[in-house]
Amino acid sequence: MTTESNMDSIDNLLRPILFKTNVHQAWLFLSLFGGLAVFGAMGLILGPIIMAIITALVHIYEMNYLEEKN
Repeated sequence: MTTESNMDSIDNLLRPILFKTNVHQAWLFLSLFGGLAVFGAMGLILGPIIMAIITALVHIYEMNYLEEKN
């Protein structure tokens, strides 16, 4: 039982530090499994990285192009 409670404590401590992102958890979940399906084991890292890049590009597009039209 102590190992399980230690893992919960570590999870509660590290999750906010490691996942400082504006990406919704559902998108992060899909990017993990999508990356795993496309790239194999490296997809566990590449999937979320690609998702973060796409999210940043969409945000930049919204800031630069959509606000100019308003």
